[in-house]
Amino acid sequence: MCVSSDLAAEIRRYCVEHPDARDTLDGIAWWLALQRQEETRDQLRAAVESLVAQGVLVEHRLSDGSIVFGCAAAKKSR
Repeated sequence: MCVSSDLAAEIRRYCVEHPDARDTLDGIAWWLALQRQEETRDQLRAAVESLVAQGVLVEHRLSDGSIVFGCAAAKKSR
């Protein structure tokens, strides 16, 4: 069976950060998914910020303080 070096590296990194951690295979899958979800969200945030800077997306702040993004072309056509 081929071992994913990326997965093994993530588990090692987790062990360094949490040396007393103990978990089942399902538990490891759970925190690994959460960690990857956060990394993916960070990558998504960077991509959206880049598209805003390039003028492709436009940021809109709603009255409740939340932010939504729209296509800049849609704003120009209105």
